[in-house]
Amino acid sequence: MENRTCLVARRKGLIMIVVINTIEIVVQLYIVFIVIYNLIFLVASRNYKKKLKINNNPPEGIKFAVLIPAYKEDVVILNTVKKNLLVDFPKDSFDLIVIADQLKSSTLKELEKTDVITHVVSFEKSTKAKAISSALNNYPNYSHVVILDADNVMSKDFLRYLALSFKNGSVAIQGRRKAKNVNTSYSVLDGISEEISNTIFRQGAEGLGVSSPVAGSGMAFSYDLIYQKLKCSDAIGGFDKEFQIEILKDSLHINYLKEAYVYDEKTEDIKVFEKQRTRWISSHFMFLKRYFSIGIKSLFKGNFDLFHMAVLIQAQLPRMFNLGLFVLLIVMSTFLSDLFLIPSIFWITTLLIYLATLFLAVPKVYFNKNLIYAVIRIPRLLFTMLGILFKLKESKKTFIHTPHKNL
Repeated sequence: MENRTCLVARRKGLIMIVVINTIEIVVQLYIVFIVIYNLIFLVASRNYKKKLKINNNPPEGIKFAVLIPAYKEDVVILNTVKKNLLVDFPKDSFDLIVIADQLKSSTLKELEKTDVITHVVSFEKSTKAKAISSALNNYPNYSHVVILDADNVMSKDFLRYLALSFKNGSVAIQGRRKAKNVNTSYSVLDGISEEISNTIFRQGAEGLGVSSPVAGSGMAFSYDLIYQKLKCSDAIGGFDKEFQIEILKDSLHINYLKEAYVYDEKTEDIKVFEKQRTRWISSHFMFLKRYFSIGIKSLFKGNFDLFHMAVLIQAQLPRMFNLGLFVLLIVMSTFLSDLFLIPSIFWITTLLIYLATLFLAVPKVYFNKNLIYAVIRIPRLLFTMLGILFKLKESKKTFIHTPHKNL
């Protein structure tokens, strides 16, 4: 009887080890994938050679509708409008259109005093996609559309670069979003995260000749394209992810234009960071589930851009989760080495390669004493990110608004 009990226990132990080793191998394949992917795209980002020479005579036939969805953005919208009206582009070749969703009457009166078009909307459930679609339906007399967030400020030559790129054949463009503020540890980390995405995902994609992912703002499209693709969108969050998939289904290309800057407010405190990332992570996993199989099928149909966007990018966890996963694997493989098939040295080595890749993707301007204070905040951000996993259901039902400051 005792021997039988020992045999059962031994079998259960072997089964547990097999299960652990199987999970370990799957995780190893994921880790190898993200390390190689990021390294390849970092190297490819060095091949970015697009340098458009702007001049004082913008191409004819271009007229931009610069759409600024403003949901309860009374604090920042007036300042945003005033700064964006200073863009260096012929006044008769672009219009700023503020999509006013639940703005105060006092804010609307102030907007009327400026040279912008105010499009007032009201929805039972507000979403960015609904707001943009409403504006497109009401203002059709434009050749191209630019999407900004309520805190975004275009660089003076932003529209000139877009116009030239469109004249050169582009139909969809993602500009380079840069931090407007780096005055707290969290805004520094947020700015660094944005620049890493710019370098690896966008500039790297452009260097390899594949479509760049869009960022939700600082992006521009031909009017007909965005009108057709967005009119049926029901996305609560992450409309840009759905939109880019629809573009790539038609084998169209999304360019990344490094020279076209848009300054974007970065999150300054942990509460706003949590709200923003909850919305982002929810849409990330939702669209991975929705489009993964479509992405796989597209590879066999010769549409690598769609496969790249729906599978290779979406399958990657947020960078903070990746760092947490590395730490967990190193600790477990060190203290539970008898159960682990892969030694801790492997995880340490791949972590160092991953960190070096991210390090090389960060602009030099961020390497100062503020970076040290920011790095200290990473453990707290990691726990915040883990907590977000328990709040994802909320973001699927309603749009989570992140407030901005008047910078």
